[in-house]
Amino acid sequence: MTTHTPSSEDRQLPGTPAGPPSGPEPTLEEWRDLFGAVIEFKELEPWKWMNEELFGVQDPASGEIGWCCITGALGEHFALIVYRGDEGFRAWAALQLDPDFENEEEMLLYQHLVTASFEDRELTSPKDREVMKALGLRFRGRSAWPLLRSYLPGYFPWYLTADEARFLAIALRQAIDVAKRFREEPAYLKPPGADQYLVRLFDGQHGMVWNDRWMAQLMPPAPLLHAPPIDSKRLAKIRRMPATHGVLEVGCFTMPGGVQESPGERPYLARVVVVMDADSRMMLGTDTTGPLDLPEKLQECLLSVLENIRMRPDEVRVEDESFVSVLKPIAGQLAIKLKLVDELTRVREAAAEFQRFAGMF
Repeated sequence: MTTHTPSSEDRQLPGTPAGPPSGPEPTLEEWRDLFGAVIEFKELEPWKWMNEELFGVQDPASGEIGWCCITGALGEHFALIVYRGDEGFRAWAALQLDPDFENEEEMLLYQHLVTASFEDRELTSPKDREVMKALGLRFRGRSAWPLLRSYLPGYFPWYLTADEARFLAIALRQAIDVAKRFREEPAYLKPPGADQYLVRLFDGQHGMVWNDRWMAQLMPPAPLLHAPPIDSKRLAKIRRMPATHGVLEVGCFTMPGGVQESPGERPYLARVVVVMDADSRMMLGTDTTGPLDLPEKLQECLLSVLENIRMRPDEVRVEDESFVSVLKPIAGQLAIKLKLVDELTRVREAAAEFQRFAGMF
């Protein structure tokens, strides 16, 4: 197996707000409980006999499965990575299919996880060290400093909420239990059937106990973006425009770095929405978006282009399945063929040119 190693550093970036749903920070007692589990996990050093085997741990509060992976068998990046729910499992499974994925920032579009890793001191932040100091904890040496982070799709790694800290502590303790049993019985995690994984399930009705269960887990379907409502009068005006045999490509690509309103806001990965003429290679429309307003920006960019060129193309192409649900209402109303393709050639060319230009500064 190959597991993506999340970046350890926090990025303090200027920009515009796009805060995701968040929760309260952990209390000192919640931090104490979490760091107790972190230290016990580190002292066990399970990466000495585990090599990224996947197993699940149920969140007692939500019922969600966290898909756990212990890394560090190669002597680097010692960590427990917990991929959360179906979205997290999709990210893990996609990495098994494409282990050579090189664009780390692109991976931030899909990561939904919490992680406890052990890093050098310079990769921790003053906020991290304040918590450790308040707990009376000291760490020395390379790969000795706990780094606890949350990843949400489209956002840069950030500090844990209270709920995330609570579940990460649970996952760490269950990972310790699984690792000890795997050390004694190497066949412990051998699945009885295809696409089955061991999951630790919480049973609060019989004395707060945990049970093993083998569960089937297939690749969950890709989540679809919600299509915002569209102005019917605006569509009616565009529908009266002449049709053409042209083809438009509608896609997006990530911008280098990210944006953040203030040190208290979680930075997000900005994306550029573009509409390209497939024949002339001309960029007809462009806009920037964060994780929360992508559907609106996709629709608005396409509609604005159609209003500007005053024609309806024969075909609109996209390469992201989730974009189909967003643009289908427009294409259907305007009698435009909407086609899902493997690659948008012109959009990829525009992305490469944009990245080259950005790299000059």
